[in-house]
Amino acid sequence: MNKSNDLTLLNLSSEEPTVARNPAFEEENSIAESVELVLYETSKRQTWGQLIESMIISSFIFVFIFLIFAISIFTYATLKTADIFAAYENNAQEQQKNYELKKKKRLEEKAKYDEALIRGEKPVPPKPSGAFVSEESIEESAYQFGVAFGKFLAGATALVYFLVVVLLIIFLFLSYFFLPAIISLPFSIFLTWSWKKPYNILLLRPFSKKDTSTVLKKMVRNGLSGLGFFYTLADSQINQKWYVKYPILLGQLSLFQFRFRKIKNKRSVEKIRKLLNGKRRRIFNWSVSKNKIFALSCANDYWKPSVKELFSLADIIMIDLSGFRANVMWEVEECRRLNLLDRVVFLANQEDRETLAESLKNAEIDFVRNINFYGDNQVLDTQQILYQIAVKIPNVESSLSVNS
Repeated sequence: MNKSNDLTLLNLSSEEPTVARNPAFEEENSIAESVELVLYETSKRQTWGQLIESMIISSFIFVFIFLIFAISIFTYATLKTADIFAAYENNAQEQQKNYELKKKKRLEEKAKYDEALIRGEKPVPPKPSGAFVSEESIEESAYQFGVAFGKFLAGATALVYFLVVVLLIIFLFLSYFFLPAIISLPFSIFLTWSWKKPYNILLLRPFSKKDTSTVLKKMVRNGLSGLGFFYTLADSQINQKWYVKYPILLGQLSLFQFRFRKIKNKRSVEKIRKLLNGKRRRIFNWSVSKNKIFALSCANDYWKPSVKELFSLADIIMIDLSGFRANVMWEVEECRRLNLLDRVVFLANQEDRETLAESLKNAEIDFVRNINFYGDNQVLDTQQILYQIAVKIPNVESSLSVNS
């Protein structure tokens, strides 16, 4: 019996100890890893965007330097040609002067010869009249030919210069039109191939507030744009530039920019879904965009249907509560009604902290929490907002996988 018990104890002691699993800890650890991955990928794409931008700026600088070089060469050639023409004109004037002196001398010799004959003297006759006329005609013809040839040479040179200027302008325009796009194209193609999950982020903000829009543009451009594509409704501060609407004027970069016709009917609203699903094309738009924000121009009667459609398509919704207005209150209430609060990141200007709390209280909105206030330290504020978005992305991806 004792031997059997000893063996049993021996077998039990030889088993490996088991560690109790903590699902909450594992889930928290998984979320932390996902957040770190999102932050890393965002930083990497931010670097790619800066690289593409530097290549585009370098190409513009190259075209500008080449333009200065071409103008310098053209100016030097023009001055040298002017010197040649001036020397030629001086030579022609000198020949004309010599010709006039010879002609005057011959006329004086003939006059002296005639006076000597009248006085009854026998002077040495000058050259025969025919020879004189012939030589004079030859010199006159040579002079006229020289003048005509000089005019022809000047006209031909002017024509050559005109053609050179036209060709130079065409070359510079084509360089400006195509070169930045050609240089940035390989990087954009690589980014299109490597960027697997660009997120659609809806940015809702108070309209026509310059200070707020300026801060948001800097935040997106300098720290948040690597997350994906930021969409917002256009206003006087963030909109589609005129050179984007007419790309033929400023080249392929404008042609690759994001553009979307004004949303002014139900059919335009339905096209938003197709727009946000075309992610490969949006990557090209993103790579050449300066602010990294895609503005959607919308008629007043269709901004609410447009926002509802964008709500259904956005992975993350950023709502700026600065200067809390009726339209912002509707957007917040709509997010709650559609059960989208887990995708929403609230932010506001530091200056509106007190008034915003009062406005939310008066509007009886008690579900808005974790508001990210931004102020003078935009770098720190951007990092805080980026972290808040990164925390929400794993939840968004899990909800999307469940829905699919």
